Amino acid sequence: MIHTLIQYVEDPETGEEDIEVEVVVHYSPGSPGRLSGPPERCYPPEPPEVEVAIAKRTDTGVVVPPGWLDYDAMEQAICDEIAGEKEYDAEMRAEAQREQWLEEYGK
Repeated sequence: MIHTLIQYVEDPETGEEDIEVEVVVHYSPGSPGRLSGPPERCYPPEPPEVEVAIAKRTDTGVVVPPGWLDYDAMEQAICDEIAGEKEYDAEMRAEAQREQWLEEYGK
């Protein structure tokens, strides 16, 4: 999945703080693996992966080095975004089911 995030970073060379950076990442959520059952159906867990495609300052468009970025914060932001999308989808499905039930069985 491709995500675009905004992150605020510090330039370690100049000490400039709160630099707004737009980061485009490829995210793979990983896999919990399967550790029980027949051996031929088991596989090890895989951790989530965040791969930065490009990161640039929003004010100048200059590409920033990967060392400036907080990968843990990016992973958490993506997970939060995905969780929010799933929650919204679940709410929309529940509302659609409610409306269908009301149409079928009356108000």
